[in-house]
Amino acid sequence: GLWHAGIGAAEEAIAAWPENVKAAARKAQCCKELGFWDRGIEAVTTALKTEAAMKKTEESSKASVRPALLRLRTELLRGKERVSRMSREVEETKEKRSKAVQAARELAQTRSLRIGPSLFGTVPSLHDPYPFVDESGIMHTPVRLVFPGPRLVETAASVSEMSTVQQLFEMALGGPDGRLPWDERREYRKDSVVILY
Repeated sequence: GLWHAGIGAAEEAIAAWPENVKAAARKAQCCKELGFWDRGIEAVTTALKTEAAMKKTEESSKASVRPALLRLRTELLRGKERVSRMSREVEETKEKRSKAVQAARELAQTRSLRIGPSLFGTVPSLHDPYPFVDESGIMHTPVRLVFPGPRLVETAASVSEMSTVQQLFEMALGGPDGRLPWDERREYRKDSVVILY
């Protein structure tokens, strides 16, 4: 709210007095705080040009605001580059994930398996585990273990197609005494698990 209001107030001041370097600098600062990189860069560039023109036409005893404007422009350019780099990384991650999932689907089809949408009604994020094929051609898939009593879901991020159900149980229920730390009543045991796949 306040940063948006600051931009509006700065634009009003600039409209009333186009040579208002301070207002242009404030607009650029507000744009930086909101992530409006291009708009902020435009505002600080205008402020720099105006400040340079004013210095040529009048000898002022005021201290120059140029160093502060240059710092602000550097911060805006760095912010814009950081956001751009992060966007590229997200796109690269999406592409890598998409290729890995596609390779896993193709391999699953050759083995008469079908990888479909999640049954849990959630949209996977970029950080969720996903199916992939390793260098040896072995498919790995995430497996979700749902514990309805305590309403817990645990995810085994990478379960090899070579793993047995017994190994999965041992991993999930594999504390030193074969029980989950939160299962005080010992309701979740290897002999009481229902497998849905």
